[in-house]
Amino acid sequence: ERKTVYEIAAEVTAGVPRVRAEQERFFALLRRWGWMVPTAVLRRLWVRFLFRWYFFGRREAGTFSVSYLEVVDFGVSLLSTMTGILTIGRVRDRVVAFEGRPVVRPTVTLACAVDHRVWDGLRAARFLNEVKAVLESEDLVAELPVQETERGP
Repeated sequence: ERKTVYEIAAEVTAGVPRVRAEQERFFALLRRWGWMVPTAVLRRLWVRFLFRWYFFGRREAGTFSVSYLEVVDFGVSLLSTMTGILTIGRVRDRVVAFEGRPVVRPTVTLACAVDHRVWDGLRAARFLNEVKAVLESEDLVAELPVQETERGP
């Protein structure tokens, strides 16, 4: 809660290579031992079984996912093994009402799919409202890095 959005983004960006390397090691292990299952059909069935197994899926998939869909306005991800997925559509200029007048503003559509064994709908709504408040707050603008403008002669 004490980190800025940019610190969180930097931390996530720094962690991506580690997560991808772990995932690649896991798939290499599956490929190495895959010869023990004689046919491709049986191998697919075995992998499906593993991913449906609760602990295996949670270990490999994580608990919460954020998906950004830059080519569509709206999308809802289906839960597989995660407790929640926040899906963010592309940012588009739209006409919205502001102080009783129509104005053009950048907008985005957010969707949150949750596992109801872990979250209830009210908590998911509170989470989405908190994300909305952060995105609309002036604090987010204050966190933007200052960019120096080029000075002419």
